[in-house]
Amino acid sequence: MQYGANVELQSNRWMQGHTSDRPSFNVLISRGFGERRFQVFAMTKGLLCLDKGAIKGGDMGDDAAGRAVMVGAVMGGALGAVIGAAIASNMSTGSGSREERYDLCSEDELLDLAAQRKKSFVALYDKITSISLDVPGFWGQTFGDGRTIGWITLRESSLGKVAMEVRDAAQMSVAIDSLPRRLGPRVQVNLQLDPRTHTFVRR
Repeated sequence: MQYGANVELQSNRWMQGHTSDRPSFNVLISRGFGERRFQVFAMTKGLLCLDKGAIKGGDMGDDAAGRAVMVGAVMGGALGAVIGAAIASNMSTGSGSREERYDLCSEDELLDLAAQRKKSFVALYDKITSISLDVPGFWGQTFGDGRTIGWITLRESSLGKVAMEVRDAAQMSVAIDSLPRRLGPRVQVNLQLDPRTHTFVRR
């Protein structure tokens, strides 16, 4: 009974952190400076893309963690996906190098970090013209390595077009939930979870 209570408490804490007013998700971006990892925070006035460094082997592509999210989604819809993502998060931080986590930082602390990392940037909400979330295209499915869950394509008047690669189902689930709440009809969600194959498919 105590174990079950602890699991429920941990799940509730995780859900509170990821359904708050500042959700975040991890992406890869290749834009003139090679392929790098970013954590995208839905801030008060815009999306802060905090640079987390160049990608290393094994980053953001843990198959077992991804399967945990898929199983959770099939079992309980959106709530199951959140719980599955909590499991995946624990799995990811339990092996390999410890992932930097910034969820508990204040907005001022995050902006200070971003100022120290020149490749970080902000997409202001009032300058974002559209965001689309899509599955990999034909060429990506045919010639890719199978690690790409989907793409988030941001269009902003100052930044232009920014393509964000997502390699983790938990991160895509957070993006699908949070971006439409921030930007309404400017966000097009063109993918959904197929319960038969446990993969994201074209919507």
